[in-house]
Amino acid sequence: MIRITAAGICGSDIGAFRGTMAQQVMECSGANAAIRSTLDYVSYAGRITLTGWPKKETSLPTDLFTKKELDIRGARTSEGEFEEAMNLMLTGKVDMTRLLTSTIAINQVPEILTDMEKNPGKYMKVVVTF
Repeated sequence: MIRITAAGICGSDIGAFRGTMAQQVMECSGANAAIRSTLDYVSYAGRITLTGWPKKETSLPTDLFTKKELDIRGARTSEGEFEEAMNLMLTGKVDMTRLLTSTIAINQVPEILTDMEKNPGKYMKVVVTF
């Protein structure tokens, strides 16, 4: 995980990547500078999720969207829901292990994708290990 603040990337996070960029960057503050900086930290073919509510329009270099083949998504959040969700998990009212369908090795991906296509109701979340 990488934390991006209105001032930019947190220095303590830079070493975690050792030269690789993040496959998923989530911007939660809505600060225009942080929104813009997501493009600097996401990998090629990566995903950016914007959940913060900016106060004004953010100018972005849209040529990078195509060059880096990015998937950019907006996701709404609601105040107080995160804490409620965490409490539901911590108290056991929601069993998070039921969301994880399976953990598979990379060589199992083609087989599982075929099965997921045929039986989508069997799968919630599959984690692939490398």
